[in-house]
Formats: sequence, structure tokens, C-alpha cells
Amino acid sequence: SEPLLIEKNVFMVRKDSNITYEGDMRKLSHYGIGTLIGYTTLDKYMENKIISTVDKSANVEASLNKLISGERQVDLVVNTDYILWYTAKKMNIMDSVKELPFPLAETPSYLAFNKEKDYTQVMAKFETELKKMKNDGTYQQIIEKYIGK
Repeated sequence: SEPLLIEKNVFMVRKDSNITYEGDMRKLSHYGIGTLIGYTTLDKYMENKIISTVDKSANVEASLNKLISGERQVDLVVNTDYILWYTAKKMNIMDSVKELPFPLAETPSYLAFNKEKDYTQVMAKFETELKKMKNDGTYQQIIEKYIGK
């Protein structure tokens, strides 16, 4: 079935940053990376000693505040692109940050239905409408409304 969206784990930096990322985490080893408490995407890189400076915050706003203010050593923030851009818009800092290319990971996300009832018709209708919305631009308009990207 059609994914509702593709979650891309990306790095966000200050707009004036010279940090680059082309998919090799070792090149980020000397930078401080902000993330969330419980966010496991970076764990394998920490376990393998590829990165070491990770600042874990309770929420995305706190991570982005550290990035923007230069407080502590947060040079990059990692999370899903939609969450980062939505939060940046909400904080009115979209002009102060940029997303680095090359997502750390991409994960398709789907809408789940309860197996206890037969939702076959609802699922088919949802799938049809989602495809229509993606084809006619409505889906992208909704994304832009919330994240301004």
C-alpha cells in the first residue's frame, strides 16, 4: 500500500554553518549533535564510537534553541524533517536554519487499522483518496501549510 509519508531523519544546522554531510557519519565525529531523550537513531554510531558528543533534550524546541543560541556544544540537530521544519516554523526560526542533504535514514510510514474489525473498504477508500491528494497537489499543500517547506 501507499505510505502516508516518508520520514527522513535529517540534520539541521544554523544557516551560517559550514558543516557538510554527504552520508559519512565519521565526518561529523567532532561536532556536537543535539537529539531527543529516547531517540535511538544515533545509538549505533555511539556504540561503535563513530560519534561521541550527543546532547539529549526533552523536546525538539530545546534542541533547536541550543543550536540557534550556540549554548552548549550543539552544532547539528537530528530528527525527522517534518518535525524539525514544523518546530522551526512554530519557533519562527526558519530563516536561521537549514537542512543538510543526505538523510541519515528514510522510513515509510503507514496508517494502521485495527485487525479486530474488517476495514478493507475503508483502507481501499483511504488509499484511493491519498493517491488523489498526492496527484492533485492537495497533499503537498497540507505539508506546506504546516511546515512551510
